Amino acid sequence: MKEPDEKMRLVTIHLPNPVIRRLKELVDEGLFPNQSEAIRYAIITMLREINIEEKNAITKELIEELVTLRNAIAKLEQAIMKTRRR
Repeated sequence: MKEPDEKMRLVTIHLPNPVIRRLKELVDEGLFPNQSEAIRYAIITMLREINIEEKNAITKELIEELVTLRNAIAKLEQAIMKTRRR
């Protein structure tokens, strides 16, 4: 998860008791070696999802712009065809 030369910094957070209990359960179940790793994984996963959502939004905007351009090109082609028929 972390790069070999990447330095870690301490960040202090306050979490509700149910979240802390669930983190302990995940560690006890062997899914993570400790609570810090579980929290780190959750944050990195969330940041990746946000990044994907942002990319999807940009992609959607680009597709909408391409459709608009395609429609404009089609109208231009129709106008050119009309002028050639005259």
